[in-house]
Amino acid sequence: MNKHDLSKLNLEKIEFYNKHYTVEVDRPLIDSNLIKLSDKNINERKCRFCGKSKFEVTFKNRAHAIPEFLGNKSIITMNECDVCNQFFASEYEDHLAKWFGPMRSLCQIQGKHGTPKYKSEKFVAKKGDKGMELFVKADSTLMNLNDGGSGNFKIPVEMETQPYIPIKAAKAFIKAAVSVLPEELLPECEKTILWLLNKANVNFDKFPVFYAFTPGVNPYKNGRAMICKRKSIEMEIPFLWFIIATTNFLFQIMVPFCKSDSWIKFGTENKFNIMYFPTPFTEKYETKIGKTVWYQDDWASNIPIIQNREASFHFDRIEEKHLNKDRTT
Repeated sequence: MNKHDLSKLNLEKIEFYNKHYTVEVDRPLIDSNLIKLSDKNINERKCRFCGKSKFEVTFKNRAHAIPEFLGNKSIITMNECDVCNQFFASEYEDHLAKWFGPMRSLCQIQGKHGTPKYKSEKFVAKKGDKGMELFVKADSTLMNLNDGGSGNFKIPVEMETQPYIPIKAAKAFIKAAVSVLPEELLPECEKTILWLLNKANVNFDKFPVFYAFTPGVNPYKNGRAMICKRKSIEMEIPFLWFIIATTNFLFQIMVPFCKSDSWIKFGTENKFNIMYFPTPFTEKYETKIGKTVWYQDDWASNIPIIQNREASFHFDRIEEKHLNKDRTT
């Protein structure tokens, strides 16, 4: 990709991150071979979360460094014991999966059991042989088109997520960041790990999560997981950023409690300027398919919430089918 094909804003982002950060980790979520992450002394295998060795705990289960439902098929961690693996899956990752809700189906994110089907009273979305298929009842007010037509339409706002707890969804991302972190950076995250294990009681007023949505069919292809480390000791910007791109989403999450983030004072309001991470899409792509849109959410709440989802789609054709005696379009 030629840099001249990128927008001026994206070039400014690239310049900012090249100047202030180094890329410590950059790995695809889908690779031809398994990517096994292990600490240097594999003979003294130890969980990097609870700190227990292979003589104290088991390492029988395959531990994905990043949840498989985010499209990670390749990055495996060898330093996560079975107890911690089960804890993170049930305590945190389930909430992140519920945040995505129907978008896992609509964006065709491949999980452990393939792409999940989304079903509501108004429509069904599932993966077909040639892409995503949506089934809508013929008498639905959702669409009023003739067979063979094409165009854009909106999924109704009633498309809801299951109840999830935002701070637990955030912890799923931070756990993934710690899993892919180089061993030499682990001392920076001692308090982070205690927080993940619920051994440090912290209530956030705000926990910002930045994410971008890019339209199109799987624009991020095989996905990406990155760790960016701040170069300057003194500059008041986050020491570690965790970046993860999958299908249509790119997430940018600050790793909390890093030792080098002593400028952040808990219990007070901390302000700093955020430069969104650059995306790899050219101006030509965004003109033809659609522009990347950034969002900023606060995931500090520890109370279950339900969110609505809305999406727009371009479809190739519309045709009538008969499924289980229900007339669908």
